[in-house]
Amino acid sequence: NVIVIFMFLSALASFYLTFLIFPAAASYREAMGEETFIKPQKYLVLLIAVLLGISDAGFNIILNSLIGRLFQSDSEIGFMLLNAVMSSSSAVVFLISPYVSLYALLGAEAILCTMATICVTMDLFRTGK
Repeated sequence: NVIVIFMFLSALASFYLTFLIFPAAASYREAMGEETFIKPQKYLVLLIAVLLGISDAGFNIILNSLIGRLFQSDSEIGFMLLNAVMSSSSAVVFLISPYVSLYALLGAEAILCTMATICVTMDLFRTGK
């Protein structure tokens, strides 16, 4: 459970740092010279990448273990559904990103990450693991 909370906090920290150093228009056009809250630095971008990598790897491990537990007799279907949902959501974000600001995408991602963390934590408490 501590690992889930750590991954959640690392994801939120990376979203917040992204919010601070990139302008809102960064998702759909080159935003050189636009105002940001903090001056972008390569070390901060590297920190964001590390935090996103930690949270993404952790959430993928947890999702794979949950799918393995839920679909014990027919795990191929579970992993196929997981990959289909992940690919579809990536395609949707890729298609809407030219029309939506970076801040809106970060907000939606933070909300979905919070909901996923709550669900995983509730499942871990329910099963006692």
